[in-house]
Amino acid sequence: SDISIPDKEEHHNTFLTLECLNWRKKVIKRDWGIVNATSSWELKENLISTPAGTRKIRIKLAKRQGEGSVWFDEVKLVEVPLSLIFNPGFEILDSSGRLKLWKEHPYGGWSSDIQGAYEGERSIRATVNWSWLSQDIPVKPKTYYTLKAYLRSDITIPEKEDYANTFLTLECLDEEYQVVKRVWGITNATLLWQSRETVIFTPPDAWKIRIKLAKRQGQGSVWFDGLELIRHRYPPHLWGDKPFFVFYFSLYAILVLLLLRMVFKKSAAPKAKKK
Repeated sequence: SDISIPDKEEHHNTFLTLECLNWRKKVIKRDWGIVNATSSWELKENLISTPAGTRKIRIKLAKRQGEGSVWFDEVKLVEVPLSLIFNPGFEILDSSGRLKLWKEHPYGGWSSDIQGAYEGERSIRATVNWSWLSQDIPVKPKTYYTLKAYLRSDITIPEKEDYANTFLTLECLDEEYQVVKRVWGITNATLLWQSRETVIFTPPDAWKIRIKLAKRQGQGSVWFDGLELIRHRYPPHLWGDKPFFVFYFSLYAILVLLLLRMVFKKSAAPKAKKK
């Protein structure tokens, strides 16, 4: 855009609006997608979670305000698969600067930070203890899931045994949104970005997983970035335990070879002649 940024707080000049339509073409959900275009080409995004009954999505582009023009190019609509986290890098904000598709606890203390992100332009910073940032994601029952996140913190480790400063919590919810299983995922973030993980096995009545991030204790802040939710068919620790995996695979291979040997031996046996 060639629009000059005015001297006011609400200066965003562009709409990237998404509307969900039902079979009657009535709007059942809308996200205005208010963003600001600058003098250089930049990628801007808007996300929407489609409610039940959605048949179509209407894309609406527009200049919003200001003296000048806005240019659009390379518009794409991409479907995000299930079991993936929406806005995992905390890059997408609404017009008020709040995270999109994440729910913030009333205690507050969450803010977007553009200084020293692990990847991309932003990370998310937590300053208030036990103030949750959460998101619900549809999952499959009786399945292993790993939440992976990159963390850092400026909290000094106190001289006590229970010093971990961060929650990477996973909760399994049934169809009535009742918690049927929880793994607190208590871990410690240090001065440098490091990967941390929480693993959960969903029970038979699990419908969704609720991801809950929080600072746990200490004077200072915890930063989160680069979240990923990974689905596994088998316990994820098996792949990291190489001796166990080699033993398990070798045993399986031996059983298969013995079975094949019995089959070939039986088929190769001479048939008795009829009298």
